[in-house]
Order: sequence, then C-alpha cells, then structure tokens
Amino acid sequence: EAGGVDPREAAAALPDEIWAESWAHASRSAGARRQQYRADRMRYLAVQGVLRVPEVFGLDEESAAPWRAAYEAALHGHLERADKDPDPRRAPELFTAPTLWAAWDERFPDGPLALPGASELCKRQVARTLLGQTFRLTDTLLDLFFADQEARESGGDFAERFLDWLCSEDPGARQVRRDCEQWLAHLRLVVDRCLDGAGRPWRELAREESWPQLFNPMAVLGVTGGAGAHRTATRQFRTPSLPRVIVCTDTLKEGVDLHLFCDRVLHYGVAWTSGDLEQRVGRVDRFFSQIERRLSAEGAPPDVQLHVGYPHVVSSLERGQVERVIARQRRAERLMDSPLAGTSNEERDLVVGALAPRLEQRALEPYRPHEFPEEGHSVVAVPAAEARAIADHYEGWYVALLDALEAAGWRVSPEDRRPVRVATLLTSGRKHELAWSFDAALERYILTVADSPWPADAGFSGGRRRRLVGRTRRVESFLRVLVPTPTEGLDEAVISRFVEALGGEPPQPRADARDFWGGPLAALGGGQWEWLSDHKARVLVTRGERTQRVTLYAYEGGVRLVSVAAAIEHLGYRKGWGGHPTPEGVRDWALGATNQLAMGYLDVHDRDGLVFGVHALHGELTPEARRRLIEQVAWRADVWEATLTGADRW
Repeated sequence: EAGGVDPREAAAALPDEIWAESWAHASRSAGARRQQYRADRMRYLAVQGVLRVPEVFGLDEESAAPWRAAYEAALHGHLERADKDPDPRRAPELFTAPTLWAAWDERFPDGPLALPGASELCKRQVARTLLGQTFRLTDTLLDLFFADQEARESGGDFAERFLDWLCSEDPGARQVRRDCEQWLAHLRLVVDRCLDGAGRPWRELAREESWPQLFNPMAVLGVTGGAGAHRTATRQFRTPSLPRVIVCTDTLKEGVDLHLFCDRVLHYGVAWTSGDLEQRVGRVDRFFSQIERRLSAEGAPPDVQLHVGYPHVVSSLERGQVERVIARQRRAERLMDSPLAGTSNEERDLVVGALAPRLEQRALEPYRPHEFPEEGHSVVAVPAAEARAIADHYEGWYVALLDALEAAGWRVSPEDRRPVRVATLLTSGRKHELAWSFDAALERYILTVADSPWPADAGFSGGRRRRLVGRTRRVESFLRVLVPTPTEGLDEAVISRFVEALGGEPPQPRADARDFWGGPLAALGGGQWEWLSDHKARVLVTRGERTQRVTLYAYEGGVRLVSVAAAIEHLGYRKGWGGHPTPEGVRDWALGATNQLAMGYLDVHDRDGLVFGVHALHGELTPEARRRLIEQVAWRADVWEATLTGADRW
C-alpha cells in the first residue's frame, strides 16, 4: 500500500533467494516433524524485501528508510539472513491472506479506534502489541475463537467476523470497544505510568514482543498485607483493561496511584479522621487522573463527577457512623477552605441510606501477591552545562564504539548515532543484543552483551542467566562492559578489547597485574591480601563486623572477581530451588536470579558452592574505581550470604 504495488505483483517479483531463506527461517522442530510458522515467514519476507529489494514494493531508498528503521526496531529478530532451503517454496497467498490488523485499518480508517498511521510505524507496533496481548489474555480470546469457528463453518473471513461483533451492541463488544479507545487515546500515558516506558522512545518500545507487567490479569484483585507485595496488581489496575475492580485494605491508602482509569471509590468501613478519607480518595483524585481528563474535556462540574460511596447496613449503627464521619469531613473542608467545599461550581448530593443495586454473585479467582516499587532516590540538582557535558561524553564514546564495530564488519540496529537502551549487533551468521544499564553504587554505566562470544571453557565466559526472549524463556551467556566515566575520558582501549572479544579472542592474563591492582587490594585488605600467582589475588574485605573474601583474576582489558556466598549444605529449605538445596536446584534458581542483577551473576561451583561474581571488560580504570569494584563484589556477595544463611562464614 505504501508503494502503490499490488501485493500479488510484489510476491511474484520477490527473488527466489528470499523465499528460500524465509522457509528455513520460519521452520521449527516439533518432535520428529518440522513445523512452519506462517507469521514468522511473512515478517521475514517483508523485512528482507524492504532491506534488500525495496523496489519490489514500489519504494525508493528515501521512501524505504522509515520502513527499514521501523523494522529494525520492531522486527529485529528477522534482520539476520537465514540459510537457504533448496526449494524456494513460493507462497504468494501470504501477501493477500487477511489479517486482523489489515481488516482493522479498513474498518476504522479514522476515529477513536484508528491505529497510528504509516508516519508513526513504531508507535503503531506498540499499540498492536498491547491490544493483541490484551485480546489474548482476557475473555476477548473467546470472541476471537467463536469468530474463527463461524468463519470456518461458513467460509467467511475470520477478521471481518470478529470486527462485526466488535461493532455490535453486545455488552461485551461495547466494553472491548471502550477499552480499545482508551488504549489508543492514552497510549503514551499508559506506557509511561504502567509499563516502565517513561523516557523511552517508540522505536525502543516497539522491540517488546510482550509485556510481562500485563500477564495473569483478573477481573477483580484483592490486596491485603504489608507494603511491598502488590506492584503488578496496581500497575494492571492503571490500564484500561483488567482488573476492573481492586479490593484493598489500608495497604493501598497512601503512596499508590490508582487513578488513570478509575473514578469510583467505595469505602467499606469508614476512617475516623478526615485525613484518612482524603488519602483514600486521593488514590484516584489526582493529576493525570480519569476524572481530571474528563473535567478538561467535558466541561465544569456537575457534568462530571467523582463517585465516592459509603456502603452500610440500613437502620443500623453503621448509618450513624457514616453520617458522623461525613459531617466531620465537611467541617474539615470548610476549615481548610478547600476548593472542593462550598464553591459555586460544585454540589455534593449525599443520601445516607440509599440502596445499592443487588448484583449477581460470581465466584472469583483468588488474588496473587505482587510487589510495590522500591523506595525512590532523592533528587540531585545538576547544572544544565554539566548535564550537557556528561551527555556529550557518552554520545562521543558510543560513536567511537559504533565506528569500531562497523570497521570490524558489524552492523548495529537501530542505525542511530546516539546511545539507545537496547541495540542489536549483526554480522554474517551471528547476532548479539547490547543493552545499557546504570549501577548507582559504582556510579557507572554498564553494557551487557547477550550471548557472549567465548566458549564456556575459555575461563572468561561472562556469566549465564535465564530470561524471557520474545515469548520463550532461554538460558544465555552474557558479558559486561564497564563504560568509561567522564572523569576517565573516552578511553577507547575498552572498545578495542570489546571488538577483539566479539572476534572470539579470549583474554590473556595481565602482565602488569600487580602494578594495576596492587594499590586497590592493599587499600581494601590492609595486611589481609596476597598474590596467589602473577595474575590471581585474594583479599579479605571488612564491612563493620562482617568480612568477605574475594578472589581476583586480572586479564588484559578485563577482570574476573568471585566471592563465595554460601556452601550448598548451608542453604536452607526454599521453594525457589525446589525444597532442600541441591547443586542442580540452586544452579537453576541462580539462572533466574541473575537476570534481575544489573551487575554480576550467581552460579554454583562444584568446590565452593553458591558464588557471586563479576566478569567484565574495562579500560584504564582509576584507582578509586578499581577499589570500589572489588568492594562492591564483596559487599553484594555478603548480602547474599546474610540473606540466604544468616551467617558470616566467607
């Protein structure tokens, strides 16, 4: 459509080579058989066609550029050329097969249900991913199933059947329409406030194939207990879809935002101070809330109202309690000269004893525990000139890294000369993910390279973790790179070492290890440190009454630091590793725990047990940076020991 070419003509003009590669790319082993994934094949054809032969789709280099940028961001898993199957196995019907989103565009070309257009390809991909995940994980999946069944029986179009239902007056269809309208109208707000998307451009967000924050939704969630257990519950409640209702104790009366798509509060049990009542209602009556947006869009009160109810038993002691609490609340508002009390623009109609409609009781699934965000950090003021200088330093270092990678035959996606949170490194037959993170204790940015190039027996393989990639969890190797700070300058030595590592060259022992690491070891260990060989040392780090032993292996342009957290026999019974500790169970637990770490890894060594360590490439670190790195490994290993065993043996 973008190039004005008929899909059948584009399919016919696409080279056999790309068709043959697409077949191999979309084939997966399924037991003794090979299974074809049609969606993956279609995506590969589109991506490789636009990258290599854009004229097939009627695009020149200039008009193909935004599509290439969007594909590199959203469909990065299809950028690498696949092996060719002997038979091209052309399937032109793929180009004309109806899809839900193509039918959606035809049905809703404009209006509140229209998807972002071709000028906002990455934003469009985010919207499609979120709507698709919402459909799959809610009861809308049943409506999709029935639409597919009807289409199979009558020979019709599945997508059209589903959209016919969506446009109907069925109560479920009206609810799904309202949800979709809210998702599309407030997409940036939801992504920023619910999905950790603040500050991330659409290009980066388009890489997400699913959003774990939205897994396991339920219509009604219950929240009880102390703080720190319900983060996912409150995040999901701030989206337009499930859950519809959140039932909570005073656990959520303070410090939690529930306001983005909620304008009804029911007090089951009254608070005895006006401040507590304000805190409860304040969870939904705040900036960027649904009620604020409606007030701005629909006019002044009383056209729009925030509904606050006090359910109680009629003709009982409860009624008098509710009346007294509300009277105290009104007196407090008058004393505080609240803009919500007695203004000419608002009236409050309160009828104590009004009956609520009786609803049909339904069996609800039990709620599951979630987590609140950790305590935030204090805000530090940074002058604009200093902030600009810091940004210029990291942008300059990243440009130098890109130049070195391109000179070595690597291609970086997306092709942006400024740092992006996640990038993909591509060369013939290989692909690595490159992700930025920040370690506050080290005051340093860290690059994590997924699928490190060294074999496991090279002595410096980085670490291993289990994480969600696309829709599957996989175990992968990784490597950390310590990015030079502004104080250290560009320090391109670490770039050279990184490029060499990508070439498969394992690090060699550092010739001047004693000179480079001796000072920091002496500063930390006093007299309790020693060299075990020319490049291996051991130091005892003291923190208050606790101590922790760290072993250091010095390499050219790299370091390996390892500290024992606990022997297997000292670990107690835990559900995480399947009950009583075994090396296999603890190792499996460590793979998942490592994925949560910004720096370092957890692993099980046959001799020592559970260890915490860091394998990292680095440049000319300052003496203070070297000292702090060793110290942080010791302290973090000691925290694991104290948490898991309560002792101080290592």
